[in-house]
Formats: sequence, structure tokens, C-alpha cells
Amino acid sequence: MNWLRGTDQQGAAISRESRARNLAEAQARKQKEIEKWRGRLDGAETYVEWHNAAERLDELEGHNEWKRNPASPYYDWNLLRERLKNLNELVANDNTVMPVATGYPYLYPNASAPPVAAPPSS
Repeated sequence: MNWLRGTDQQGAAISRESRARNLAEAQARKQKEIEKWRGRLDGAETYVEWHNAAERLDELEGHNEWKRNPASPYYDWNLLRERLKNLNELVANDNTVMPVATGYPYLYPNASAPPVAAPPSS
């Protein structure tokens, strides 16, 4: 039965090599696709072309996690989510006077400040 063990070990080594080769090939294909979409992004002539290329690149490069999970230690994501929801509701209701009239002065930090005078002409 020693010969059987040797075959199992050889099979396992071949299997590891095969998996490593498949992984390397998949990574090379992914890199090639990333380069293709970067070229499309750089060569975009319209916003729609640019946007489509940027979305595909985000997918390929794994930059969509923040969309699935907005929590972050760097900002108050609950507050931002609530304010975005409120702003979207205002836009949907065509409320064009929304920022100041609805208590959103933080969108216009200098809204209550007096206008800045132009420097005197000499």
C-alpha cells in the first residue's frame, strides 16, 4: 500500500500546482480587464461612457464595499444617511427653497454672513 500513498501525495502536489496556475491565470485575466476599462475611462467622450467605465472599474478593483456598508469611524454615517434621505425627499417634492427654509444652513455655511465687499479700486 506504500505505492498508493505516493500517488496520493503526487496527486495533491499536482492539485496544488493546478490551483496556483488557475489562480494566476484568473488574476492575469482580471488585470487585463482592469486595463481595458481604464483605457475606456481615459478615452471616454461622454459622461455616460465615463460613468459606465468608472462603475465597472470600481467593481473589478473592489471599491464598492462602502456602498454596501456605509458605517465608518471617520464620519457620522447615520447623520449623513438621514440628511441625504431628507434632501432626496425635498428634491422629489420639487422644494427649490429647501436649504435655508428647511433648516439646512450647513449646506451654505456663509448664508447668514454679510456679503464681502469688493476691494476699493485705485
